[in-house]
Amino acid sequence: MIIAAVLLGILLVALGVWQRRIDRRERARVVSAIEEAKSLGLVNRVLPAADLLAAAKELAGKIAANGPIAVRLALDAALRGASLPLPAGLAGEQELFALISSTADMREGLKGCDVVVMLRLQSERMRGALLPSAGEYFKHYGLTPEKLAYAKADAIVMHPGPMNRGVEIDSIVADGVHSLIREQVEMGVAVRMAVLEALSRNLPNA
Repeated sequence: MIIAAVLLGILLVALGVWQRRIDRRERARVVSAIEEAKSLGLVNRVLPAADLLAAAKELAGKIAANGPIAVRLALDAALRGASLPLPAGLAGEQELFALISSTADMREGLKGCDVVVMLRLQSERMRGALLPSAGEYFKHYGLTPEKLAYAKADAIVMHPGPMNRGVEIDSIVADGVHSLIREQVEMGVAVRMAVLEALSRNLPNA
């Protein structure tokens, strides 16, 4: 988890301070514990005390580039989980993950994303007036260049097709440099053909 790296950075900074305050024997015990943690995969970097603050700030900057709600909830999971039994801690993480994976704020959802996947609004399967209008939907949930700017600079945009331009996605985005939609649709046809062929060969009475 991202937050594990945050706590690790804080922990290493703290250890750097503690090393100036403890005697030689205790210092050896702490170093031994760090090496054991590294061998178990609990620690992935061990740095000199002089480099710890810069490394922690660099890591904090990478974490801060992600969605703020996700980062806050990840921190909450780490802090609460530290005092809980493993099953209870994992259950708490699952609850928080459900909150992270659902948001009504598209900008929050897009922030820090590597890949943005849009889906078609399937109005033919919708009964009743679930939406005021297609224009209202596009205003809040349509992918525009302005909203895409919240994602990472090299983020890619995907859509299984067919697209409703001006409803779930702006044509500028659909045809822009971030879009891999044409390639996705083309490869999707090939994948479906391969799956159908595999099924027809192996299913009885096919």
